[in-house]
Amino acid sequence: MNEGMAVLEELDATFRKDKDPNIRSLLAQALMHRALAQYKSGQVEVAIQLYGAVENRLGGDKLPWRQELLSEALRDRVGMYLFLKRWAEMASMADAFDARFRAVSIPEVQARLAAGQLFKAEAMRMQDRNDDELSILDAVVNRFGAEQHWLMRMQLAHAQANKGQVLHRLGRSQEALAAYDRVERDYGAEPADQTRENVAWSMLRKGDLLTSLSRAKEAKLSYGRIVDRYRQSETPALIKIVERAKELLAGKS
Repeated sequence: MNEGMAVLEELDATFRKDKDPNIRSLLAQALMHRALAQYKSGQVEVAIQLYGAVENRLGGDKLPWRQELLSEALRDRVGMYLFLKRWAEMASMADAFDARFRAVSIPEVQARLAAGQLFKAEAMRMQDRNDDELSILDAVVNRFGAEQHWLMRMQLAHAQANKGQVLHRLGRSQEALAAYDRVERDYGAEPADQTRENVAWSMLRKGDLLTSLSRAKEAKLSYGRIVDRYRQSETPALIKIVERAKELLAGKS
C-alpha cells in the first residue's frame, strides 16, 4: 500500500462513523494537504485519489465555506489530469466541475471555475489546437470579464495574456498587440504577484512582437515600462523579467 492511501485508511478508521460535518470538513482539509504533498513528491495518481476522497466527504454539503473548500479540491484535481496529459478526462472533469458550481455565487468558487477552463485552454495549447484554445480563452473573458474580485481578475489577466500568445502564434499580430495592451491597461494596477507577472510577461512579449515587426522604438518603450514599473520587485519571476527587459534594451538577443 502506498503512503498516501495508508494515511487515508488511518483517517477513515478514526472518523468514518463520525457524522459531525465539522469533523468531515477537518478530515477533508487533512486529505487536501496530503494530496498536495503527494503531488509535490511525484505521486500524482495518489493525489487524485485523495482529492476524490475529499469529494466523498464534502460532496453533499451546501454550506458556503465547505463548497469553497470542495471547489478548491476539484480545481486541483482537474489540474492533476492536465499534468498527466489525460486530455479527454481532464476536459470532461473541468466541464462537470463547471456545471456543478456554475450557480454558486461565491467569488472564490467562480474564480476556480475560470481556472478550470484555463486548464482546458492549456490542454488545447499542448495539443497544438490553437483555434480551440482561443475559443476557450474568449469564453472565459466574455463570461467573467465584469467580475471584480481579485482572484477572478488574476484568472482574467492570465486568460488575456494567453490570448495574446495564441494570436501571436496564429500570425494575427495586430490582434495580439491589442490583447497585450489590454492586459497592461486593465490589470497593470493589480497588486497580486501572479497578476503582476502576467502583466510583465505580456509587456515583454509585446516588445518581442514589435521587434519582429521592425518597430524597435515601440518595443523599447514596452521594455522600458517593465523596468520602470517592476525594478523594485522582489518576486523571482518579476526579477527575471526585468533582467530580460534590461538585456533587450541594451541590444542583447
